[in-house]
Amino acid sequence: MKKTLLFLQLVLITIFAFSQNVNIPDANFKAYLVGNNAINTNADTEIQITEATAFTGTISCNNLNIANLTGIEAFTNLGVLTVNNNNLTSINVTSNTSLSFLDVSDNNLSSLNVSNNNLLQQLRCENNTLVSLDLSGCPLLTLLYCWDNSLSNLNINNNTDLRFLNARNNSLSTLNVSINTLLEVLRCNNNNLTSIDITSNIKLEDVELQNNDLTALNIVNNILLEDLNCSYNNISILNTSTNSVLKDLYCSGNQITNLNLSQNNSLERLACDDNQLIGLNILNGNNTNINFFYSVSNPNLTCIQVDDVAYSIANWTDVDPASTFVNNQAACNALATESYELNNSFSVYPNPSQLYINIVYNKPIDVVEVYNILGEKVLETTAVAIPTDTLTNGVYFIKLYSGNKLGLKRFVKQ
Repeated sequence: MKKTLLFLQLVLITIFAFSQNVNIPDANFKAYLVGNNAINTNADTEIQITEATAFTGTISCNNLNIANLTGIEAFTNLGVLTVNNNNLTSINVTSNTSLSFLDVSDNNLSSLNVSNNNLLQQLRCENNTLVSLDLSGCPLLTLLYCWDNSLSNLNINNNTDLRFLNARNNSLSTLNVSINTLLEVLRCNNNNLTSIDITSNIKLEDVELQNNDLTALNIVNNILLEDLNCSYNNISILNTSTNSVLKDLYCSGNQITNLNLSQNNSLERLACDDNQLIGLNILNGNNTNINFFYSVSNPNLTCIQVDDVAYSIANWTDVDPASTFVNNQAACNALATESYELNNSFSVYPNPSQLYINIVYNKPIDVVEVYNILGEKVLETTAVAIPTDTLTNGVYFIKLYSGNKLGLKRFVKQ
């Protein structure tokens, strides 16, 4: 008799255990789970614990106005969870130890605990209100998107497999990526960074660091770098001589005085506006493949070295009036030797010229000199109508001397 009663008790306990339901208070979350026949295998109106623990697939319940994810704890073998663009203020994934992908972006989370998720490979938590993020328990992490939060500290020293990091629009003052040698994409623009060392990240291909307060940037070891945006910092020196596959360079709004891109023969886009440039060398044999060129707001940039002067004049129009395209250093030297105080006081026409170039200046002229693109003087006169019919086609410079002042204009002979 006792054995019979014991057997019945065990049967009842087993039946109770198998029929126990998961507590899912959020109606929208429950509707999603009940409506998923891969989860709700018995097609009833509840999710049993046995159904939850047996499920190893993906829960993707984005854009469903879910405010409470209670019940997710029962899915202990869940592989992928995406709940982006909901109304979550908290989430508990400490029991979901099999997660490899977690997307909680576009919610209202102020904290996120992933310390137990040591199989996690990809984490998206952007556009929340996170102030801290502990990733030390995620050694397999390869992708981290945490932009648009309020992070003041991000420790990724244990994430040596990390390939993609986007931490833009936070409050980071320091970021150490020296241990993340496999990093390929780094975006941490719009933070408060004053320094960052990326020399060990030799696999980096895409870097965005604009709108910080960086004073220096060393990229000599990043030989695979293709895209760099370091605009609006306080960088004074930028050496790109080893970055031979660099395609996009955006370094606007810095303190750079000289930029030598002669070794960057893969370059396709350049924005170096709003710096302190006095020298720009883009004589790299690849100018015809550059489809975006922007160098304005560099008032002291008188000389830009290029492959083909005529091509650059025709195609690169976003330059300062004082900037002149040349194709050799000698011409640059000629442009850089004087202070051209009269540049706004005289003009020349027609430009381009075929037979004559006329000077318009309302004060006495001491002498006018004409130089070719090599910096060689080809004419000297005091006349204001200068014959150009004997000149070969190309770019020339007129130097006008008046008193102790000098002006310089460029014209094209056709």
